[in-house]
Amino acid sequence: MHFAPDGQIVKKLIVGEKWKRHLKARSRYEEKARKRFRSHREERRVLALRSTFGEPFRKTVRLEAPQVFSLIGNPDETIGFLNNIISTARHHKNVSVDLSAVETITPDAVAALLATIDWRNMGRAQVSGNVPRQEAAKEFLENSDFRRSVHSVGGYIRKRQMGKIIKSTSGRETINSRFHQEFAQQLIEFATSTLTANKRRFHPPSYSVLGEAMLNTFNHAAGPNESRRPWYASVYLDLARRRACFTFIDQGVGIFKSHDFAARWRMRFKLGSLLSLPNNANLLQRLFHGEMPSRVKEPGRGNGIPGMYEHCVAKRIRNFSVIANDALGQAEIEQYRLLAKPFGGTILYWEVEYEGDAEA
Repeated sequence: MHFAPDGQIVKKLIVGEKWKRHLKARSRYEEKARKRFRSHREERRVLALRSTFGEPFRKTVRLEAPQVFSLIGNPDETIGFLNNIISTARHHKNVSVDLSAVETITPDAVAALLATIDWRNMGRAQVSGNVPRQEAAKEFLENSDFRRSVHSVGGYIRKRQMGKIIKSTSGRETINSRFHQEFAQQLIEFATSTLTANKRRFHPPSYSVLGEAMLNTFNHAAGPNESRRPWYASVYLDLARRRACFTFIDQGVGIFKSHDFAARWRMRFKLGSLLSLPNNANLLQRLFHGEMPSRVKEPGRGNGIPGMYEHCVAKRIRNFSVIANDALGQAEIEQYRLLAKPFGGTILYWEVEYEGDAEA
């Protein structure tokens, strides 16, 4: 056995500690450099995209929103209106969003409108608009946090902030938590601090349901190159009913376009049908009930929407609804139907009921 002199041992320890510090410093430097590179690359991509578009379009088309502006309450007309906005921009025309005739507006429609007029959909088309003439609808829009998310002229007065809208343009999954815990916490704290005067008391399913909504769309509603597509999460406070109304919108490929064709064939034989494949409304119902196979063979995957459905059945959340491509599912009334107009992505909507200063 060989014993090194004490001086060599001390020298080896010193060199070893210096090497460790060097490696840590180098790792921090490389991580900062990668962040700078990603940011610079994204800026160059945006500038290149905008430069290829050239000057703004000259012609403007006015598009009138339906009187009932609601994805859950009036999906066909509302989705048709949102699709027309994108189609008009792609046909090299500016868009004027006319909300003047809107009499009823719901939180999901506000979030969907913001997602639709995102510059990734609009390209170089300019978007302008107005507000509803009906006073209640106008007040709803102005208190919903919509104005903060768009360029607005002066003159409007927000009586009280009743909504909060968050947009994320980062990757599908965060490094540590696989979903944005901070964003979920912001929305829930906003709701609880207003409805219960205690922002630190969370309704048990609120946090988990919002996290499941994020993870479900991250894992199932995007294509292989959709990691930078923005998603929107919002909450609106309905004081009259003491409910917080949550919306989550992902404009990826949608749940059913992400499932491969073989999964539908498996469902076909599981349902005992030898003549035709089930339509997306049937598949959405099976998905709610936990009977739709996940497209990935990993434990714990494919349980997001079934878990939210169970929360709704147990009345821990209310009015849980999903729009996926051309299908609408509403858990509380057990209604599943095909839509006349497909939505390009996935929308999840649910409500949390607060009673007094009960745990929120």
